[in-house]
Amino acid sequence: MGGGKPILGAVHPEGETRWLLEELRAGWWAPVQDVDAIRKLLVDAAERGKAPFADFKPDTAKIAQYERKVLAQRYAALLHSIAGAARDKQPEERAALSLGGKS
Repeated sequence: MGGGKPILGAVHPEGETRWLLEELRAGWWAPVQDVDAIRKLLVDAAERGKAPFADFKPDTAKIAQYERKVLAQRYAALLHSIAGAARDKQPEERAALSLGGKS
């Protein structure tokens, strides 16, 4: 997605990949079980020739949310919040959790 090229996908019509392609306007898709739709998708792409970008308008702001650096920062923030919550627990609660007990 971040490469700025349209994606052609044979995907499950109710899956997350289809949702992402549509939400991010990152490309076009056809149902994975529909051979005729996949053929049409490929023929349409070939007919666009060297101008596949004429109707390709990806949502670059939304796509940026999926860049590795952004995801790593979100993951780090999550880990820090978990570590902070564990650090804030009373010592006896931490001991009970480490022994499999409930707090």
